[in-house]
Amino acid sequence: MKEFLYADNSDYDSEFVVTGINSVTLGYYNNQQMKKLYPNGFHILCQIGKGKKFLGDIKCSGCSLPAYLLDYSILYRNAGYIQISNNEFAVIKKSNILFLILYFSAVISIAVLIAFCLTDYSGALAQNVKNECQVKEEIVLPYKMTTKQFIDTKNAVFEVPQQSEINFKANQRLQSFSFSNQKVNPYYVVIQIMLLDSREIIYESDFIPPGGALQKIELKKIMEEGTYNAVIRYFTYSFDSEMKTLDTYNTNIEIIFD
Repeated sequence: MKEFLYADNSDYDSEFVVTGINSVTLGYYNNQQMKKLYPNGFHILCQIGKGKKFLGDIKCSGCSLPAYLLDYSILYRNAGYIQISNNEFAVIKKSNILFLILYFSAVISIAVLIAFCLTDYSGALAQNVKNECQVKEEIVLPYKMTTKQFIDTKNAVFEVPQQSEINFKANQRLQSFSFSNQKVNPYYVVIQIMLLDSREIIYESDFIPPGGALQKIELKKIMEEGTYNAVIRYFTYSFDSEMKTLDTYNTNIEIIFD
């Protein structure tokens, strides 16, 4: 099991209470503060809050917090962050049930309104309502499950793309980057690009389903001309309703910005 050390920073602007034999109050960065302190991104190692896989403890003065592998479930939201090493953090997860209730209530309301628009054709008023409804887009949940059937991934093999360098355009975010998750692969793939020197993550994709592909990506920051040592990390997740974490594959690479 791993052991992490809580950084008792003086600029934390929020607090939460850890209950146990003795209650301990700890500081943390809220989401707005993190955006101001780290506009170019930061690295999250683990999460505080119920997770699927226990990694170890985060040691702090008078208490310890269980740390879990990151869980991307929409049932939980990112409430804040604590620092555990240089530019590396643990995210505090809290229940997102209330938001989901409100969200689905909004979806049902929109569906009822659209149904009304499609069935009421009487006069100009009906036409105006119909036109108004047509400009509203249906909100789709992120990482929507395309199957609920369990797929065995025990013997699945992920073929890591082999390349020694990538050429990107300097001074712009939008870049050409090709990757295809083959249809025969029984898993989702998440791609992450991290600079080795600073351990700064300059790109992270959404979940790419089997048969999905990337052609263009948008970096988190604009890079100046130069050659950077980096690592491309491929995270795989089971292609079912549980989306279990499988394996991580790393490829060292040079990125040439010109």
